[in-house]
Amino acid sequence: MVVLDEPLPDEKSLPDLRLKIGYVIQQSGLFPHLSIFGNIALLGRIRNLADDHLAFRVQQLMDAVGLQARLGKKYPHELSGGEKQRAALCRALLLNPPILLMDEPFASLDVKTKQGIYGHLLAIQQHEPRTILLVTHDWQEAQLLADTFVWIEKGKIRQRGSRDQLEKAQQEFLESE
Repeated sequence: MVVLDEPLPDEKSLPDLRLKIGYVIQQSGLFPHLSIFGNIALLGRIRNLADDHLAFRVQQLMDAVGLQARLGKKYPHELSGGEKQRAALCRALLLNPPILLMDEPFASLDVKTKQGIYGHLLAIQQHEPRTILLVTHDWQEAQLLADTFVWIEKGKIRQRGSRDQLEKAQQEFLESE
């Protein structure tokens, strides 16, 4: 697990903190007026990364998630839902943030597309490990992608721990109903 070991910054430092956190949402959040390359490279441009380094990193991430290089010139409306989500994942990972927040990022995708993206995410996590906070209502997805679980119901933490601990708590909950 990666932890930011710095105190929370004052207001002036919040933009720097934000750049240490990747974020992927359900509907990709890509900017329609930017190409896929432009969307993925956006934070690198904000950070004034050298063009050659930026191009290399964008291509590295696109390769890692199975996006063909030719898609970099296309715009979001020209891509499938799965391609858009993979591009959004690339954008979130561009600066190699120690924390990745994912809010139902795969909910609107079909099962086959989800499974492909899961494989890409797990492979990236092997090469560039980070703390990932995944919000999902899909128990199978959580079991595949997570190693620590928090079950939240009606705004309260019902259980936290390993998969086995959560499954036991769920079983006890179902038996008590």
